Amino acid sequence: MYRLKKFGVMRMAIVSGLYGAMLGVIFGAIAAIVMSVISVGASNIYGINISGSPLGTFFFPILFYGVGGFLGGLILTPLLNLALKMGKGIDFELEAVGPKGPAPQQPATQKPVPQKPALKAQAPKIQKPAPPQQPVSEYKH
Repeated sequence: MYRLKKFGVMRMAIVSGLYGAMLGVIFGAIAAIVMSVISVGASNIYGINISGSPLGTFFFPILFYGVGGFLGGLILTPLLNLALKMGKGIDFELEAVGPKGPAPQQPATQKPVPQKPALKAQAPKIQKPAPPQQPVSEYKH
């Protein structure tokens, strides 16, 4: 079990800004399609030109949602950190999945498993050759 106690303000603002920009892409695409359909229909029926720029209709939501998300993250993250401090954090559980996850650590309450010492490689003992023996003669002089 882990406890989340604090967010980094600038990191949270950057992530919020990117999240807002992604939402701006979705809403901008929908707005551009709707505005182009409405402008074609209105100009054909009533002779009124309300088209505007489809590119502007697409890019303005990206810009505004992105900047708004960044500023919102910049302002709201300290408030979130204060709430986390007052509420003593948020408990959550992590699960390692697949071989890329970190190796699980042993809890501090258990004794570490003793490891066997590594065997040292020993060089084979080389026996020295016996000194040469002098031949014993059978004949005495």
